Amino acid sequence: MKDYFLMNAEYGRWANARLLDDCATLTDHEYHRDMNAVFGSVHATLNHLYATDTIWLHRFTGEGEPLETYEDILFEDLNDLREARAVLDERIIAFFQLLDKDDIHRELLFRTARRPSVTSRPFPVAVAHFFTHQTHHRSQIHLCLRQFGKSPRPIDIIHFHKAPATEED
Repeated sequence: MKDYFLMNAEYGRWANARLLDDCATLTDHEYHRDMNAVFGSVHATLNHLYATDTIWLHRFTGEGEPLETYEDILFEDLNDLREARAVLDERIIAFFQLLDKDDIHRELLFRTARRPSVTSRPFPVAVAHFFTHQTHHRSQIHLCLRQFGKSPRPIDIIHFHKAPATEED
């Protein structure tokens, strides 16, 4: 299970970097335009994804200052977000590299963000949600890029596992 979690963390880093590179092709107007996505714009959705990943990583590790909400805009500038995202993805990978079987088999106790209360879930269920949530919002952003007439590169996990020398976009 640890190997599976680590693969998903490494895939997330790859997909996030790829998607953020494709987002850099948007004009400022496109980047901030309300696209009727759950969080409105590409800008707000990327910020939401960063915030929720930060919240979950804090729940997993107990390290750092916890964010209170996943709706705040933490980065106004895409380049600042890209730099912070790269650091966050490395922290996520480092966490899963150090995971041991006791961690995997624990119950995760945490405070919810939307309607604050304390709850728990089996650790693997929380991790599955963490990775599924990332994929869900990356897909929304990918769709927004296509709606702007862009041709974003594939971010499916199967493309992550291609040998780099043979990867075709």
